[in-house]
Amino acid sequence: MAGSGQPLGFIAVLIFTLLLRYLPLHIAFPLVQGLAIIGIQVIAASWLFHEGISPAYWLGTALIVAGILILGSR
Repeated sequence: MAGSGQPLGFIAVLIFTLLLRYLPLHIAFPLVQGLAIIGIQVIAASWLFHEGISPAYWLGTALIVAGILILGSR
């Protein structure tokens, strides 16, 4: 399965480039990296393991994103 993650990597680069137009590097980089990990977890939970995503899961995801933004703004 070599190369199966290339389209997702390309999308991440496009999003990162777009964010760099509006945000400084020290905010954009942690945001893209953190959201990539969260995105993989959501996709794995819903598609791979067929788990329902509860409101508590979304709240936890929102808290993680908030933490990434706080750390990125320092």
